[in-house]
Amino acid sequence: MKSIVLLILLLISSPLFSQISEGYIQYTIEVEAIDTSMETKQSVGLLLNSKMEIYFDQAHLRVDFKLGKMSQTQMILDFNKDSVVTLAKSVYGTFATVSTIEELSYLQKEESSSIQLIDETKTFLGYTCKKAIVSSKGIETVYWYSDQIKVEFKGNEFFDKKLPGFPLFFSKTENGVYMQYQVSNVVTELKDVNKVFDLTIPTEYSLMPK
Repeated sequence: MKSIVLLILLLISSPLFSQISEGYIQYTIEVEAIDTSMETKQSVGLLLNSKMEIYFDQAHLRVDFKLGKMSQTQMILDFNKDSVVTLAKSVYGTFATVSTIEELSYLQKEESSSIQLIDETKTFLGYTCKKAIVSSKGIETVYWYSDQIKVEFKGNEFFDKKLPGFPLFFSKTENGVYMQYQVSNVVTELKDVNKVFDLTIPTEYSLMPK
């Protein structure tokens, strides 16, 4: 679960070196079984049609993460209130947790990672991106990042500071499964901000004790 949350705590901005203070970004997620075992293939089948959506402004961050047919997770962070509400829905039920920003220890950057910068370029959504490979705890993540993008956001760093730009694409292989995230939509203005970042827990969710 922590690895999923690490991946979904991301931010985005607009092209041409401009800065924005609020926005929405969607990543499409593709999954492929590298391990040929039946168990892995069945797991990948459940991960089809996965996606990640991110909403942010200067005081909030919300991440909606749909992991195929397996689960749906929504995390809302309110930096002014120092509050985090996480809503999780799966075959095991619907659960909610409440915590503080400080309690999310996984917001801290990975100190032991190493980075390799590669002299290659690709274009994503009109941005020219360069390649980087970040190694952490024996797992390599390939990033395509753009230095054309600047992020203005109140909060901690969500990517390793060694990465010299914002990733529009990243991928890794773990436990025999290859996953790639690619930006598919960017909006630079949010509508109905109060609703988007509402911390109210829906009645169908059971509040989990700390």
